[in-house]
Order: sequence, then C-alpha cells, then structure tokens
Amino acid sequence: MRDRLFLAHELLRENGNCFVQIGDKNLHHVHDLLDEIFGSENFFAWIAFKKPLPQSDYIFCSAGLAGISDYPLCYAQCKKRVTFNKLFQPKPIGYNTGYLWIELPDGSRRGMTIEERSNPNLLPQKARPFFASSLSSSGYTPTCMYDFEFQEKSFKRGRAVESFGPDHAPMEQRRVEQAIDETSQPGVALERISEGKDEGKFRTSVQGFDYYNAKTGNVESGNADKIALWMLDPDYDGRSLFPHQAFFPMAGARDGRARLAKTLKVEIDATRMEAYRGTASLPFETGEHGRTAVKIVDDRGVESLKIVELA
Repeated sequence: MRDRLFLAHELLRENGNCFVQIGDKNLHHVHDLLDEIFGSENFFAWIAFKKPLPQSDYIFCSAGLAGISDYPLCYAQCKKRVTFNKLFQPKPIGYNTGYLWIELPDGSRRGMTIEERSNPNLLPQKARPFFASSLSSSGYTPTCMYDFEFQEKSFKRGRAVESFGPDHAPMEQRRVEQAIDETSQPGVALERISEGKDEGKFRTSVQGFDYYNAKTGNVESGNADKIALWMLDPDYDGRSLFPHQAFFPMAGARDGRARLAKTLKVEIDATRMEAYRGTASLPFETGEHGRTAVKIVDDRGVESLKIVELA
C-alpha cells in the first residue's frame, strides 16, 4: 500500500485529493501512513459511513463487537489549493416548514398567504423566502440579552407586548418575539355571498394556523382539525372582542371539547356542542366598523387573533 500511495501522491495535481477506504482494524495504521506521505497538514477529512453487517459476522464473531462502519480518509496534495465543490438540494418551504415569510424585490416583507404556503409556485417572481426565528437565547444569560429597536419599535430583552386591541386594551407580556408575532395568526378566508337569501352578506372560514414553538425555536403549522375553538366578532371595534358566533371543529372522546373541558375543568354538554362544529361561519352583514375578528384556541390552549377588513 505504501508504494501505491507514494505513486498516487506523485500523480496528483496541486488541487487534487486522495481517498482511501479502510475498516476500523487498520484505520490507525493507514492514518499514520498517509500522514507520512502526504503530510499531516494536508489531512482533509475522516468520513464514517455505516455498511451492511454480513450474517456470518453476526454468527461467528459473537466474541467481540462486529464492525459496522468503514472510514474513507481524505488527504489533499496541497490543502490550500484543493478544489471542493459543495452539493446543494432544494430546501422545502411553505406548510410544515419554518419558511413562511418572503422578501419582495422592493425590500418589503410579508407572510405567505394560505395559497402560497400550500403551493410555493404561486410566490411572486424574485421573492425570497426566509425563516423567522427567536432573537433570544433558549436560556437566560444577562450578558447576552439586549434591548433593541426595529422598524421604529422598541423590543425589551426578547419579551413582546401583546394586547387584545391595537392601542386600548390592557397589555400582557409573553415570552414570544414581537418580530414573529404575526406568524401566530390563523389562516382566514373571507367571501361575499353572491346568491340566495343571504346575498350581499359575508361568510368567513378558518383554514389553519401557525405558531412559534418555544422548545424548538421553529414556526410550525397546524391544520383546522387542531382548532378546539374559534370565535367570530363580525363588527370588531378594535378594542374588545364580542363573539357573535363560536365553533368547536374538533371531535372525539379525546379531542376538542374533551381537551377543552379538561383545561377549563368544567363539564360541557356534548349534544349542544354538536350544533357548533365546523370551520365556516354563518352569514353575517357588514357592521359599523367595517372589519371582523376571528379568534382561535388550538388543542394546546394557545390563543391567536386575526383581524380582517371587509371590502
């Protein structure tokens, strides 16, 4: 092997490299030999990959641990001049990924629509998807926590201020980043009824939701079947939510109302609940304020609010 490696070293270009695959029994010997011929400074990589375990090894080598890996060693003729081509594959975006935001060519940013998340091919040309994540460490470290300003807003040490209305309601502090607060809004579709006795009225439906998972630091998606409760205020005044309609889409002995009852620690009449299932509202008319609000409570008890302007 020494002679072959010497010859390989002489034949290699300055930007070339050499791979030698060896098992664990002689790995250290070959490593020393390659250090001697190529120089330890030209060691490039030590790769481990799992190989199939022959049945004979399993049966006849029970006295010891059977080797399950081989180790290609990579050395360069000259490490400073080596050519290394990285391999890439398309990154998934949209539903069930953290990539739910886009930056448009003019520099503006927005969340993907429900349709775009389901079919990323609908994204505008040259839109750049990006991932919204927490700006805070997973643990509290005083020397790594700073107040900062972004888009003329002040953010206090990773805590966000969230209210029931834009400016008027009592405020609550939650361990959620203000920068990703919009990702917790439910997906809501609004339609104007064009025929029948309810012509001219509106109907809204919930299609799912996204939420920030503080444990993983990712934005995750939930379907409508994970919504335990959603409420509709057809004439939201911007201050307080007055639900006129309430629905409980989830069903089953262990889902929806059962989980909600356990969380609230109360008894819920199952027969009455059946009348308020579904993800589409009853028809409603435009109110004085020209906007509606939808609030959902998912199966974990987490709440989120979506405000929709009525055209």
